[in-house]
Amino acid sequence: MQALDHATGYLMAAAVLASLRDAVSNRGLRNARLSLARTAVLLAGFRDPGRTPLAPVRAADDAGGVEQTPWGPARRLRPALDVTGVPMWWERPASTLGSAAPCWG
Repeated sequence: MQALDHATGYLMAAAVLASLRDAVSNRGLRNARLSLARTAVLLAGFRDPGRTPLAPVRAADDAGGVEQTPWGPARRLRPALDVTGVPMWWERPASTLGSAAPCWG
């Protein structure tokens, strides 16, 4: 799982929502600057290796089944959260990095 990508994406979404809230309240627009490196520093600050060990791997963490990838067999993790009525699914299997053409769809 790309923790830095996901966490930075969540922070970007929060920044957009905060800016929209301020714009609706006539407080102007916000400017947000985010980076993967800064997110790494933020997440590393939450570590407490002496007190809270990582939870053991559980079967419930697995999205189900083994997927064959260019790097060998892999398992997908379940989504971090569920949105009622909006199932998480993947349109395509894992592929070699850089093999898909960029597009907005």
